[in-house]
Amino acid sequence: MPQPSPVADYLDALTRALAFDPALARRVRREAADHLGEVVERDGGERITTEARAVAAFGDAHMLARRFAAASLMAQTRRTGAIMIAALGGIYLAMKGRIAWYGIVQWGVSDEWRAMNTVGVWLDRWAFLLALAGAVMACGYIATRRAPPEFHRAYGHQLGRCVMLCAVAAAALLVTVAIETVLTGCRLYAADFSAAAAIPALTLAIELALTGVLVVHIHAVFRRARCAATLLDK
Repeated sequence: MPQPSPVADYLDALTRALAFDPALARRVRREAADHLGEVVERDGGERITTEARAVAAFGDAHMLARRFAAASLMAQTRRTGAIMIAALGGIYLAMKGRIAWYGIVQWGVSDEWRAMNTVGVWLDRWAFLLALAGAVMACGYIATRRAPPEFHRAYGHQLGRCVMLCAVAAAALLVTVAIETVLTGCRLYAADFSAAAAIPALTLAIELALTGVLVVHIHAVFRRARCAATLLDK
């Protein structure tokens, strides 16, 4: 039967408390294990007693996790803001590149799709402007936040607002890309998928990929923030 180990139990508890950031959890666990191992070896004596004393001196696992959570979640939120700006820039360039290609190959809109294209372009423009406004507001709000020494409920609400603003911008961007998909699809259908369709198809794929990356990242930050919020109930 394996001997009980207060250090091992503590490291497991610390890893669970830091589950909102797996990379951070691995790093902190490794550093805590090294430190506690050194203390146990230095103090000597009966191992279980020595380990229990070392763990008690190291501090409560959930309190330690709350100290790491504030800075970790702020870094992740700022990364989300940067990815959002990059996605907006990439999608804008993809749209402009596709329009320029239409001009180069003199690819106009057929009479069959002209009315729908006019409405779609108008909606597309306003959806993108809404996404841009949301991104500017989100990044401005994120830039004014500062990570406190320890994660607390009010700070959690601030992070929630950051994520919500990013989600609004992402939703508007999804509308933009959805409209772009329909308009581009209509052009490709009317052109019977000629060789000139490669560039529009590629730029549309870039837009879809960038939007997907942004949505996945926002979801990940939201999930991690909710996971970290459970530390406040401990």
